[in-house]
Amino acid sequence: MKHLKLFEEFVNTYKELVNEAKIPRKAEIDMERLYTLQEKIKSLKAEMKSADEEFKGFEAQLKPVFDAMKALEDKIAESADYIVKITRYGHTREDVTWKSVVDQAMERLDDAAKAIINECVEANKKVTNVKHSFEVEKKEDVNEASVLGKIKDAVMAVVEKFKNKIASKFAKIDAENQKLKALLAKVK
Repeated sequence: MKHLKLFEEFVNTYKELVNEAKIPRKAEIDMERLYTLQEKIKSLKAEMKSADEEFKGFEAQLKPVFDAMKALEDKIAESADYIVKITRYGHTREDVTWKSVVDQAMERLDDAAKAIINECVEANKKVTNVKHSFEVEKKEDVNEASVLGKIKDAVMAVVEKFKNKIASKFAKIDAENQKLKALLAKVK
């Protein structure tokens, strides 16, 4: 267990990184404007979410009308002051989640087939550029407890992923052991 750091060591490392990454007061970045824009975006997203929920209520009321219009192949509905034009009728479709299909298939293949599939996967990988994600907070709004809480949440998320990965391996080992027992029973 020498490789694992104590929580306090993570906190100290984080504090050192924060001290090293201070943005100069006279930087070319207008931090006040950046903060204002971020807050405006948060406000607009909250307003949009509220409007979207209200809009969904109207969609539910109009669905029977739209279903009848679909049956009649009519794309325009009129009220006293408004016209509603259907650009695409609602429908259901079946979608396949390819990752789960490939994972299931990989469990059933022999080593040669797995090698071929892995080779195809490698040949079809593409590079995607992911932009930085960040938030700007005013210093008076940030307290040390929230920073420590975020660090703790991040560490716990890593530990949870690790536990889940190990649990899936044990489940696979157990399944293979059951197959071996069945084979041994047939041999006896």
